[in-house]
Amino acid sequence: MSTLAPQDHAEAIALFRSEIVGALTRRELDRGDLAQALTELSQQRFRPPLAKSTKTYSVATLERWFYAYKSGGLDALELNNMRARERDRHEAHVAGSLLPKALLPVRKPRGREPPLRGELRRAQS
Repeated sequence: MSTLAPQDHAEAIALFRSEIVGALTRRELDRGDLAQALTELSQQRFRPPLAKSTKTYSVATLERWFYAYKSGGLDALELNNMRARERDRHEAHVAGSLLPKALLPVRKPRGREPPLRGELRRAQS
């Protein structure tokens, strides 16, 4: 019987991440249980593939892995897929923040614009 082995480093990373958060995706979690479980996991040390030392992962990272794995399976945890998703999210955020600024020249001013400070003083004199 042959053993299953990752095809490349990205797949090895995805398998590693799934081993950390995979059990949580199979559990019935009540309100607050996920946060508690992720906090407990964030305090444990794990050795990533090909790494010489162990490391801990933040609750935010573990939560991102949890939801990625739950929604997209092992493919969603691959290194390249995670980076692409983060890049897309960043580009959407940047585009969303630039959109109102891009529309400003198109807008027509409403009503009368307030006078400049110098004009206000001259008008009062």
